Amino acid sequence: MIAIFQLPDDQFVTDGRVRLPEQGSVNWRREYPVDEAKTIYRVAPIFPDAASAVAWLETIIEDRRQDALEGMPRERLPFGGLGSAYEKGFFEHNQPPGIGYTHQYEGYLQIEGQRLESLLFRGDISASYRLMPTHSRYLLSGFVDGAVSRAEAIEALHAAGSRTSSFVENFFLDRDVQKQFPFVKGLPISNRAAIARHYGFSSWILDFTVDPAIAAFFATGADATPPKNGELGSFWVVDESYLEELLGEKPFIELNPGHESRMWGPVDIATMRVQAGRDLEKWYINRVGAPDFWDFQAAELDEGFYLGLHYAPGLEVERMWQQKWCGVEPFPPIGDLPPALRKGARQLGDPSYEYILNTQFLFQRLCSRVYFKQSGKLFELPERGITAAKLLPRDDDFLMCVENYNKRQGLT
Repeated sequence: MIAIFQLPDDQFVTDGRVRLPEQGSVNWRREYPVDEAKTIYRVAPIFPDAASAVAWLETIIEDRRQDALEGMPRERLPFGGLGSAYEKGFFEHNQPPGIGYTHQYEGYLQIEGQRLESLLFRGDISASYRLMPTHSRYLLSGFVDGAVSRAEAIEALHAAGSRTSSFVENFFLDRDVQKQFPFVKGLPISNRAAIARHYGFSSWILDFTVDPAIAAFFATGADATPPKNGELGSFWVVDESYLEELLGEKPFIELNPGHESRMWGPVDIATMRVQAGRDLEKWYINRVGAPDFWDFQAAELDEGFYLGLHYAPGLEVERMWQQKWCGVEPFPPIGDLPPALRKGARQLGDPSYEYILNTQFLFQRLCSRVYFKQSGKLFELPERGITAAKLLPRDDDFLMCVENYNKRQGLT
């Protein structure tokens, strides 16, 4: 976890897992107090530009590579489903099994057979953006921001969900699609959901990548209006090994080709605070944050905490593969809610929607954030294939297929 804290004497410490950025090269942004007296704050570095932020994040990845090479024991390899898809010949392509996996993800997820403690990155063009899936943004508009009524928010959510479900259930069975892209016939539901999110459908899944330089490409305006010089952009960072540590137990892990899910349960907020408090020894740390950020009872999370990871299906969906894409799902959709919450989930006033939002606010607080000043220019690294032509190609045949299908089915 990239956790940095500011103490009363203006000293900065980390949780011991990462090195502080060089003093003088960054400013600091206070995020929230972590003790009741508000004398200790969680802070995040502000780098002068995206390249400096990427360089620092890559030093953290390199530290973990060295730890792995020194033989630190690992119980499992992360993203196991990704490699197994090729080992089993799940996809048909011209390269030998494993070549694509090694080329794109080796060095970020494992090295010489040793597991790396996975770090996932998401670039946001603005520091004001919340870490919320597109589905949850409908709920935010009615339950938090008050832009619309709760009834309108729920109606919009279900309308978006219906469009997504229609695509996931039918696109991959369409004869014209299968004729053009035969590999879609065998894709499991997790890969279908990943493709839907990546190609613009509202979802509970958040877009991440294993490469911070690719996150910087999107954080500097790759697919949005270019930011103004001096504005703050940011990276969200997920450290799944730290989640295991903080939640206090190993999760149940389910593996399928291209998908892993972690389920912790029940989640005890008090235990989380104790676990987080170990980072600074004598200081009592409440990483959940200040009460004014959210308001819920610990009992609301007694049913558990879920984190699903979805991967690029393979070389056939080239854009996702080049982006080293990983989707992060911080909580299951309503259909997967615990029984006690599933009953009457579509009724107005049911606690299910608050439960979803509170869990996702919790996930946001369990992630790290790194800021940088926008230069007004797109971050690219041509020598590493990080360019608009490579990551967002205009001649994307699969994208054109998706767009044509959506027009035929009225899903646009």
